[in-house]
Amino acid sequence: VNTKYPRRAVTDVRLLKQLKGLSYVECTLHTGRTHQIRVHMQYIGHPVLNDPRYGKKILDETGQYLHAYFLSFLHPKSLERMEFTSGLPEYMKTYIAEKGGTFMAENHFYKMYQVAGELMKKYGFTQDQNQ
Repeated sequence: VNTKYPRRAVTDVRLLKQLKGLSYVECTLHTGRTHQIRVHMQYIGHPVLNDPRYGKKILDETGQYLHAYFLSFLHPKSLERMEFTSGLPEYMKTYIAEKGGTFMAENHFYKMYQVAGELMKKYGFTQDQNQ
């Protein structure tokens, strides 16, 4: 969080499951700032695991334990809806299992898709208005 030259950045964070020393959260971004999730999670005292820049606990060299299971946005030129899903890397699945949890994103996929559509309607963002 830059207190000298602040720029608006909004992230909703919802706790999905608390494990042994690990929280499984869902982040919904309303803005798109560089490192937004990493900065906001560090700011509220819950940094992303294995984040060398904003985190505290470094486990190994695999990278940050931050994963986007589902991304959806409108293409900036064609305004076509682009949707992508990606399974959790094995090293994350292993670590989560060691903490007594399972990867739950598949269960939240439909709900997240609905929320994205509702947010677009709420803020009046439709293809017709932006052509």
